[in-house]
Order: sequence, then C-alpha cells, then structure tokens
Amino acid sequence: MIKIVVNKDKKNTGIFIPIEDFEHIKPSIKAGSMIDRVMDELTESEKMREMKSTSFNSDMSLKDSETIQQYKLEEFYISTFLSGKPVYYKDKRCSSPSDIIRAEADGSETLINYDWQTNMETEILKLANQGEGKYAYLLHDPRFLKRKA
Repeated sequence: MIKIVVNKDKKNTGIFIPIEDFEHIKPSIKAGSMIDRVMDELTESEKMREMKSTSFNSDMSLKDSETIQQYKLEEFYISTFLSGKPVYYKDKRCSSPSDIIRAEADGSETLINYDWQTNMETEILKLANQGEGKYAYLLHDPRFLKRKA
C-alpha cells in the first residue's frame, strides 16, 4: 500500500512504500536504475544481507573473498532447498524485467513471468528437468546430504 507523505503545509513531499510491497512494484522498475538498486538492497533477506556485509581481512585475496562468498551463497541455497522452497534468481535467460528463474528443491528450473499486480506466476519455459538445473549440484553436496539425513 503506497501512501503519500505530506509536510506540515499539506504539500506532497514523497511517497511511502512498505518494503513488503516492493516485490510487487519491482518488475515495473527499470533494471539497473538507482531505485532498482535501492530496492534490491532494501528487500534482500536478512541472511543474504549478512553475507554481503561480511568484512574480510585485508590480507585476504580477492579470490579467497569470492570463494567465501560463494560458499555462503551455497549455504543459503542449501537451507532453502532443505525447507522445500524454491530459490528465485535472474540471469541472462531472463529477457524481460518480470522474468525470473525458479530453481526447485528437486534441482529443476523453470523460467516464469511474475505479475506483481496479481501476485501470479506464469510458467514460460521448463529450463531444466529434475536434477539438471544450475544449482542441482548442491543436492549432492555433503553439506546438503548431512542435513537431509
């Protein structure tokens, strides 16, 4: 629910958009714009925000930092898959701002179109069958298997 912000003189000075509603507005925002980047920062989960804000020792190489970040991202995906929920992400296969890839907990992937106005997902194309998606390798990772048991 968007609310108009007014000053003491009753003049409009801005808008208030609850963070929860950003998900609905996001597909209509130009990708890469300043508001798009701000919305990404404000709507990412706390777990992902913690990963991004991790500071590294200045003696660590860029490669070491990237390896740690990749490990933490994999941990997030593993936890999400273990809960049975899909992971949503974008890559070059998403041709429009409302296209999203849904990676299922079984390792399959589907390109979907998300309509923020109706909160509906429409499947566009099956990208990968069970166990063949970009993150399916995590289903065989010892970290996943240990927690699944």
